[in-house]
Order: sequence, then C-alpha cells, then structure tokens
Amino acid sequence: MQSPKLNGLLAQLPQVDYERLLPHLQCIHVDKGQVLFHGDEPCMYRYFPTTCIIAAQVELTEGGTAEIFLAGDRGLVGIHNLHHKSFYSAVVRKAGFAYRCTAEVFRSEVLRGEGMFQLMAHITCQLVREIAQRLVDKTFSSIDQQVVHWLLNWQMLVHTDHVAVTHTTIAQALGVRREAVTIALNNMARQGVLSLGRGSIHILSHKALLDLAWVDYGNVART
Repeated sequence: MQSPKLNGLLAQLPQVDYERLLPHLQCIHVDKGQVLFHGDEPCMYRYFPTTCIIAAQVELTEGGTAEIFLAGDRGLVGIHNLHHKSFYSAVVRKAGFAYRCTAEVFRSEVLRGEGMFQLMAHITCQLVREIAQRLVDKTFSSIDQQVVHWLLNWQMLVHTDHVAVTHTTIAQALGVRREAVTIALNNMARQGVLSLGRGSIHILSHKALLDLAWVDYGNVART
C-alpha cells in the first residue's frame, strides 16, 4: 500500500504542512530507464521516491554521462528555479513508485517559510554533501574505490544486499569504461566480498565492502 509518508522527507513534514500538500501529491509508477526530465528543459514536477530510485546525471564533455546523486525513499528530485532549465537529467535506475507535485505547488510551499522550507534546506545540504563526495571520488579515488562507494550507496537506498544492475549501468553512472568496472567487481568476487550473476550483484559482506572503501583497493587485491 503506497503512502506519501513512505518517503522520509514527506514523513518529516509537520502535520499541518503535510495535510496542505497532500491533495497536490500524485502517486505514479516509473519504469527502469525512464527519463523524467532532460537536462536542457524545465522540470515541471518535484519527485519524492518511495520504492523507486532516481539518478541525477550530467553529460560529460568527452561524451557519455555521469551521476551526480541518487535519490531513494529519503530523497527529492527536481530542485531548481521554476523558470530555469535543469542542469541535470533524471533517469529511473530502479522501477517503483514515487509521489510528485507541480513545481508551482512546491515553490508556493517553500515560500511560506514553514515545514517545506526546512525540508528544502535539509535536502540542499544533503545534495551538496553527496555531490562533493562524488567530486572527491572522481579526483582522488581509484575506479575500484568508486565502484565500492557506488555499491555502498545503492545498498543503503535499496535496503538489501541484492543489487539488480549491470556492469554497464555502474560504468555509465561513474563515467568510466565498463571493462574497468568488470575488473573491479571480479577482484571483489575473488575475495568473497560479493558474488556476480547475470545483471545482478549480491553483496556477501557489508563489512568487507566498507573496509575496501577506505583503503587502496589495488593494494588489497594484490595481497
């Protein structure tokens, strides 16, 4: 049974703000690979995922794409000025449900300076931290570590050890070659950190994955 309060941000709203917003929330089902909006067009809705996962991604100058953040059941997608084009595209990574409201309704609630304003401040700080972490990863982390960080983030969003994604999906998310992702995953599989299936990854040891996130994984793989 779907409910807006399955999204952690909406669940945090004061009851009076929640009840005022509730008539404007529309429950929708989204499919894997569905593009909710493109990076060169205005976003007419704000999306609150409940069971789906949505990726915000940007076009790379050398071609391809890279994720800047993932939004799950504690996230929000579509924050930017109502009259400006988005600087990123929103693509569904995991099919499921989400609630949406129009940009006009969202803006009106934020301008009240009440519950939605506080929510906006919270999610903005959260997004800044995640985008900053992605930048640090891209600058200082090996591809192996970037794969580890992506898996940990995904695991946190889906609340399960089963990751139903392909190597190509991870490569596109990180903006790297698929072969590099496959090498990293095979190294982890040999160490018993995870097992690989067709179009899926099963994390066998969350602790081992955490350990790999904070060390030079290339050195670990050679020991």
